[in-house]
Amino acid sequence: MSNPNPSYKFPPGESGNPNGRPKEENSITAIIRANSGDQVTFKLKGEEHTMSKAEAMDFILTSKAISGNLKAMEIYMDRHDGKSVQPQEHTFPTKSDEMLDTINDIIGKPEKKSD
Repeated sequence: MSNPNPSYKFPPGESGNPNGRPKEENSITAIIRANSGDQVTFKLKGEEHTMSKAEAMDFILTSKAISGNLKAMEIYMDRHDGKSVQPQEHTFPTKSDEMLDTINDIIGKPEKKSD
């Protein structure tokens, strides 16, 4: 719907929000993304390894999944392939009489009025 008052319209090519959406600098996601590239050094079986925090977390998760940790396996597969969708089956009566019977079973049959 267009604004009927032309004085409120923006000139062609000019945005109503020139600075755009404000950045979320303090969100936990922004902090994790900013720090996930930082390098960490650790020893494994006497050897020193250096990798990013994200690579180290992937290494740890993969190691736990391979060693049989079911929760790590679930997380790994969810991140790798996406969460699986559970198919759901719904059955509905096909005839209107069956549908009415089902509804009456759920909410109770209406009482017949006697004259």
